[in-house]
Amino acid sequence: MKKNQKRYVIIFIVIIAILSIVIILINNKSKIEAKAKSVGFSSAVPVKVATVEKVKLDNSLTYVGTTYPNAEVPIISETQGKILNLFFDIGDYVTKGRLLVQTDTVLKYANYLNAQAAFDKAKADLQRYEKLYSGKSVNDAQLDQAKFAFKSAEAQLIIAKKQLMDTRIYAPVSGVITSRNIEAGTVISPGFSIGNIVDISNIKIKVNVAEKDVYQLSLNQKVIIETDVFDKKFEGHIKSINSKADEAHTYSVEIMMKNDQKYNLKAGMFAKIYFQINSDSTLVIPREALVGSVKSPQVYVVLGDSLAVLRNIVINRESDKFFGVAQGLNIGEKIVINGQINLKNNSKIYVQ
Repeated sequence: MKKNQKRYVIIFIVIIAILSIVIILINNKSKIEAKAKSVGFSSAVPVKVATVEKVKLDNSLTYVGTTYPNAEVPIISETQGKILNLFFDIGDYVTKGRLLVQTDTVLKYANYLNAQAAFDKAKADLQRYEKLYSGKSVNDAQLDQAKFAFKSAEAQLIIAKKQLMDTRIYAPVSGVITSRNIEAGTVISPGFSIGNIVDISNIKIKVNVAEKDVYQLSLNQKVIIETDVFDKKFEGHIKSINSKADEAHTYSVEIMMKNDQKYNLKAGMFAKIYFQINSDSTLVIPREALVGSVKSPQVYVVLGDSLAVLRNIVINRESDKFFGVAQGLNIGEKIVINGQINLKNNSKIYVQ
């Protein structure tokens, strides 16, 4: 009896040992499989993706130019004499015809009076000779001489009157005084530069446009203008397009805009010009999707859910946030936008 009990105990112990071994083996197998699965998952690169879309973009060109006055006119003296009075200063706005300078008139006025007297005498002499000629009291030569004297006196009067008028110097155009080269008491002569006036009722903006873009522009084409000074958009139009490129192979384009009385632009400011071209639909990708340079662009395209394939593309335009794609992608394809630094062609991935 005791022998049988001992045998049962041994058998029980053996069974327990076998079961323990089986349980341990099963547990180890699960751990190995989990570890293998974990190792396989960790070999895939985590990435973020975006979908290729077709959107309508404003096909605009942006350039930076410089503002210029509509006209810049020098104030030139046509007389000789001492300046008695000045009626302008730098920064003043003057209208066309406003008196700016008064010079000494004494000699010019005396010459004018002398010329006027000579003219009056020559006129009276001519009238007298014409009456005498009708009565045949003078001959043709005497009458011709009287006519010549009258014409000469008339010319001298015109010159004297012009010289007297030139003692007053007026604004040649409406605008802002930007320079003044004289003071009261200065002696000036004909051709002396008194100062400068700029007309900024209209503003010209000059920009240099690349040869690849200039053919998309046309005369009178509308443009949008922005500056760093005012939070406002201005409108203008293309006034001229140079037919000859400069040494940098750019073409000078001149924009004209009416100056705003409230937001008054000045000459010499930077201006951003937006040339609006026809809008159209195109495939776009986020800028962060690009691998390489714009000249040799590539992107990683997601195949299935776990493979990234490097593909060449052709870019036809760009903006602050997007690239337009002409070739290499199809609408709806998924591309990698984050994690490319850890990828190579045919890398395994998983999308975060």
